[in-house]
Amino acid sequence: MKKLFSAVFLVGAILCLCNVSCGRKTETEKKEQIGSFASHVIEDAQYNIYVEKSASMRGYFGKETAKTILTECIDRLSENENNHVDTITFNFIDGKIITQSKLEIKPFVNSIYQNCDASHSKIDDILEKIMSLTDSKTVNLLVSDFIFDSPDANLAIARSGITKTFTSFLTQNSNLSIAIVKYDAEFKGFYYPTIGRLNCNQNRPLYIWAFGPSEHIKEFVNLKTKQTKEGLFLLQPSIQISPLFDKTGKSARMFDKNNDIIVSYWDKERRSDSYEITLYADFSKCILSESDIIDIASYKITPSQYSIKSITHNEDNKYKFIISTTKPSPCNIKIQYSLNLPDWIDTCNYEGNNIPPQGHTYGIKYLFGGVFDAYDNQFDNLFEINLKLK
Repeated sequence: MKKLFSAVFLVGAILCLCNVSCGRKTETEKKEQIGSFASHVIEDAQYNIYVEKSASMRGYFGKETAKTILTECIDRLSENENNHVDTITFNFIDGKIITQSKLEIKPFVNSIYQNCDASHSKIDDILEKIMSLTDSKTVNLLVSDFIFDSPDANLAIARSGITKTFTSFLTQNSNLSIAIVKYDAEFKGFYYPTIGRLNCNQNRPLYIWAFGPSEHIKEFVNLKTKQTKEGLFLLQPSIQISPLFDKTGKSARMFDKNNDIIVSYWDKERRSDSYEITLYADFSKCILSESDIIDIASYKITPSQYSIKSITHNEDNKYKFIISTTKPSPCNIKIQYSLNLPDWIDTCNYEGNNIPPQGHTYGIKYLFGGVFDAYDNQFDNLFEINLKLK
């Protein structure tokens, strides 16, 4: 009798295990049902480092902070093969470009103090020159204090001119992306307002602008550097992100062969009155940082009856979105990430004739605003995800 009981118990246990194993999908099986994103090959690019040759740059590079900021940036770029860097060149720029072809990183950084002696630089001309040298296989980095003045003292007109210049290059280069990083750096030297010069011995903002294809600008933004970023401003042409869906379990019948969502098969969540759908998005071509991507407040979703419940980093550049509603109906859902000018740019603007307060830069909201306007006039958002319900 004991043997019979044991046999029956063993058979029952095996059947239970079979039911459990058959009912649960492994992670591999789930991934197979969700599908995979198309692979994206990033080609190596040439990186060109430009330092504005104006005399005001001497005030930074006679001290150590600016040297550390630039050296660390170049070191992180060159040390990791995942950054897809072909070669790095070192240059000075004002009216013309002076390439330091025989220098390595440290000698170049140490030479900046003695080489920055130009009495005046037109930052709009420098930007135009650098953008003309930016293409799909080139990334250009410009180091400057980015003081933006205007010959006729009308910064609003100068802003419009910047917009016109950047709009022209956006037309020529459909993947022209920009990252602007603000640092706080030691300064001891002469500050040059619109007229004359003033002796200055206080920290001042120093900026690195990166221009290039989105995939390379993303790598630049994600460099593991120790120096604190006081501000970050990112721009790129709007991109369409095609989602993949979780088609496991009860969700499988919700989708047709075109990945359209069949509303009549969308079941309500067991413990709430809401309907939820999970999608996965690949952000390999989006230059935003993880903290930006998961910031739900920066998104706009239409129609308004739908909302983003959560966004989580899944793996690599993949993110998981849960979309929720209480009244699903046939429609086209648009998930958009708003294009905005960061608040810190307006806060840090200065327009006087004295040394700016610490952390402020002359005319910065007109310079950065002009660049922003070029993108904002052409694109409604940084990226868009579309869903079709029927």
